[in-house]
Amino acid sequence: MRDTCKVTFGHRLREYRQHRGWSLADLSKATHYHRSYLSNLENGRKLPNEDLARVCDEVLRAKGELISAARGDTVSKLDQTPWQTAELLQRIQASDTTAGTLESLHSTVEELCCQYNHRDALELRQEAHSWLQHVAGLLRRPVGLKAHAELLVAGGWLALLAGCVEYDLGMRTAAESTRTAAMQLGLEAGHPEIAGWGHEMTAWFALTQGRFRQAVDAAQKGQGRRAAQQRACPAHRPGSEGQSASRRDRPAPIARERQRGSRTPAIP
Repeated sequence: MRDTCKVTFGHRLREYRQHRGWSLADLSKATHYHRSYLSNLENGRKLPNEDLARVCDEVLRAKGELISAARGDTVSKLDQTPWQTAELLQRIQASDTTAGTLESLHSTVEELCCQYNHRDALELRQEAHSWLQHVAGLLRRPVGLKAHAELLVAGGWLALLAGCVEYDLGMRTAAESTRTAAMQLGLEAGHPEIAGWGHEMTAWFALTQGRFRQAVDAAQKGQGRRAAQQRACPAHRPGSEGQSASRRDRPAPIARERQRGSRTPAIP
């Protein structure tokens, strides 16, 4: 419902132009963009870029409204292709392949997750996609089972990050597709923590939409996954003497970032 009711950049641009009594030719002269291009923007045939939105906002004195509307159009366009992240993840699952420098890859994934609180959401989603493509490329090479599992784990954490960012951007369909794929990667890699966080993302989605019973049920499933993991492997328990040093077994950095005060409510 939110997307169908949203005022587009083109509609808002026309409103501000007409309010100032300007023609398209006047706006073209002020912004140095061609009149036909501005007409296409107003009619929704073209999407605005960041520079154009900023220039139009300045000359029409829109106080940031045109910049915000342009960003909203970009997000809406992305949400029309919710399969993008899921398609990348399907490539990962279908591969049977190699790991380059796994430690470096896991460090990069952890760093991206730690940027969740403060980095621009669209930029972070784009970089997460780039690294998913990199993981898929590594998985196309022949590799041992252990390295294959490590790469699936890296892909799982990247997918969880991408799903959280997509939800922040209002891309609910894409976020759900990505969350489902992340859980599948976690299960395929034998990594219950990723699958558990997949359930807790469901709880987060439900909580922010007022579906409280579903939020509780999903959170309990996620906690059950992690409890089962700890029973199966004592090294996962905090303070355990046998705690593993492997990055694939460390707590999800995105979980810590969300609990510190993220863009959206953390799971209780």
